[in-house]
Amino acid sequence: MPKATTRALSVPSHEAQVIEQVAQQYKLSPEQTKLLYTIRKVENGRVGREFGVLNPEAMRFINDPVLSFKTQAMWAAGTVKKRYTGDLQEFANRWAPVGVSNDPKGLNRNWVKNAEYYMENM
Repeated sequence: MPKATTRALSVPSHEAQVIEQVAQQYKLSPEQTKLLYTIRKVENGRVGREFGVLNPEAMRFINDPVLSFKTQAMWAAGTVKKRYTGDLQEFANRWAPVGVSNDPKGLNRNWVKNAEYYMENM
């Protein structure tokens, strides 16, 4: 099975369609697109936080799940495009830093390990 199909099967088809559209819009490389899928899987957030983007502008469509998902995907894609150099640990240091106040349970300490799993298995 081709990798793109494997990635698409890792999320619901309606999510995969949006992720692919956003990846194309942001001109993400195949590796960056894989990271966008990975972020969705690792964050697995509720409406308004689907990709874990906590910027209020990215969280403003909580009453519209479709628009919320696309907005979150776009913010995540922009960050991936700007910040991902191929070093997952370096990216995680900005995306999900360990010890921040908005992570009181310390879940960010698992972010790289979880992201590596998806990056290797998609």
